[in-house]
Amino acid sequence: MVERKRIRNDVTIKMPIVEEQIVTDEEKEKIAIEEKAFNEEVTTVKSELIERKPIRWKKVGGGSFSLNNRFIKPGQIFLAFPEEIPVQFRDLVIPLEEKPLPLNIEEIKKKSSYKLEEKSDGWDILDSFGKVLNEKPMEKEVAERILVMLQ
Repeated sequence: MVERKRIRNDVTIKMPIVEEQIVTDEEKEKIAIEEKAFNEEVTTVKSELIERKPIRWKKVGGGSFSLNNRFIKPGQIFLAFPEEIPVQFRDLVIPLEEKPLPLNIEEIKKKSSYKLEEKSDGWDILDSFGKVLNEKPMEKEVAERILVMLQ
């Protein structure tokens, strides 16, 4: 059903009539359980979205490197998130406040896939782009051992 409501003399709008629904006790319990589950999900999401602060780092060793369009010089103290520090420079910086998140080696191993390829005089190890990693072809047993170490 639709109720017509006059706002002004020249404007009339249609408003739906809301009928009250009777809710049984079982439906109320289901709704309460759903609300509780929703509230638990919201609290877990909020705990995951805790505001993180950047960590103070100190550059050790010689040379400098570029980080977010700025040059980090030897001995310089700077703020950065652990994810912002390139993996190649992790040995050149020291966290001064709290320990950074551990580097997830399993993800790096999943990204890098190596395979063996047979040549006329031995076996080569290829990376995911097809580039040969060894200088000379190897025996199959040696190549398999190296392949296991790489993965």
